[in-house]
Amino acid sequence: MLKDFEKKLAEGFDSFGESCNKIFATGNTLLLGVSGGADSIALLQGCVRLKEEFFSNAGAEIFVITVNHNIRPQKESQADADFVSNLCKKLNVGCQVVHLLPGQVVKVAEQRGRGIEEAARFLRYNAFEKIAKEKGAYGVFLAHNRNDQLETLLMRFFQGSSGMAACGIKSQRDIFFRPMLNISRTEIESYLLELNHDFRKDSTNMDNSYLRNRIRNKLVPVLNEVLPGWDKAIISGAEKTHYESELLEAMVQNLNLDWQKKDECDFM
Repeated sequence: MLKDFEKKLAEGFDSFGESCNKIFATGNTLLLGVSGGADSIALLQGCVRLKEEFFSNAGAEIFVITVNHNIRPQKESQADADFVSNLCKKLNVGCQVVHLLPGQVVKVAEQRGRGIEEAARFLRYNAFEKIAKEKGAYGVFLAHNRNDQLETLLMRFFQGSSGMAACGIKSQRDIFFRPMLNISRTEIESYLLELNHDFRKDSTNMDNSYLRNRIRNKLVPVLNEVLPGWDKAIISGAEKTHYESELLEAMVQNLNLDWQKKDECDFM
């Protein structure tokens, strides 16, 4: 019997337009981005359970990619990669560790002029796309959750974003899928506690020099205390903005104007 988290994860897969059992069907290759943190470990465990639920002796190939960005202490980042690799061996799941060169993220950040987090994300997604192409994968599945969505919406508000950029993290963009946007971090950690499962903690999550961490560690606790229900209102507003932006874009296209859509960034 599926646990509550696994049922919500299945709903997330169903939201992509194909039923969960079709996504997990034999012949498909599902790539999972796994860092070792609670979110991605829950995604990995949940996907293994869903595959067993729909296909006891067959089903899609689940393949894990973990990226060592080499921007934290070497001992910590290597321990994260080893944790993921060892777990994959226990689960009989394929795994590839991508090691970025020391200093590579900093160099790319300087070239792109958008900061360390964005450069790490850029290199990480490039690695995902490369491996997905090599393996002919159905898609790359990432563990962004409801809390990530709320933090992103707040970030974009403070950065003055508008249109689609103000709609938050997309559940699907090209080959990238995010089936956990309907699941909170509390539900994720409760699931891992139920499984008595360990996960890794990123020491940089407490570094409030990053805007996302300041929002997560300082602003969100205040909002929870002062404005109960703010989270539902924020997500509802983002959904309305999404529909309005889609309508506006469709209207402009119907006018046959010289309209060029700029690339959007998920900030994740």
